[in-house]
Amino acid sequence: MIVASNGRDWVEKALDGYAQTFAASLPASITRLRPPTSTASKIQAVLIRQRSDAFFFFGHGFPPPAEGFAGNDGNVAIDSRNAHLLAGRTVAATCCHGNQIGALARAHRFSMFGYVGRLALLQQRAQIRRMQEAALAGPRAIAAGGTAAEAAVSAERAFSRLAQAQQKKGDIAFATYMSINATKARAWPGGSDAENKAG
Repeated sequence: MIVASNGRDWVEKALDGYAQTFAASLPASITRLRPPTSTASKIQAVLIRQRSDAFFFFGHGFPPPAEGFAGNDGNVAIDSRNAHLLAGRTVAATCCHGNQIGALARAHRFSMFGYVGRLALLQQRAQIRRMQEAALAGPRAIAAGGTAAEAAVSAERAFSRLAQAQQKKGDIAFATYMSINATKARAWPGGSDAENKAG
């Protein structure tokens, strides 16, 4: 398994924290790309070297009309020009605008779990901590051998539960954002090998 994260701003640092928690629960044999060395070229090199491993990305996705996953250097690690690097693998994209890479899944024969549009993340540390389990539900489903579709269902349910719990506590704003995240979790199948298990 390959776990990549960045750390250029508070959003990426929060997602890097999630990635750290996630990676700590995986076998020691994973490949972990962390800031500052998780550059676009380094991510690409690892994907080339480990051709069938599941890929877990925690960072910024570029907003339209751009596309792709960003490396820690701000350069494009994955976009339509090199999406073939994802072929035959399952991808978990904990980032904004994952749907733009997800749309390439069928043509390039990978399956992906991610989010449509912006993934809501609030800046307060307590809120970042409260969101962690929901944010990791999808990646954990894939790491446990599940499919991208199962990961999307896990993420949707986890964010919905979090929203309900926070609403009961009276934190309506946070609950609303978490409910929105629940509606954005998606899976993109990619051809006959679309539901590869994590390897």
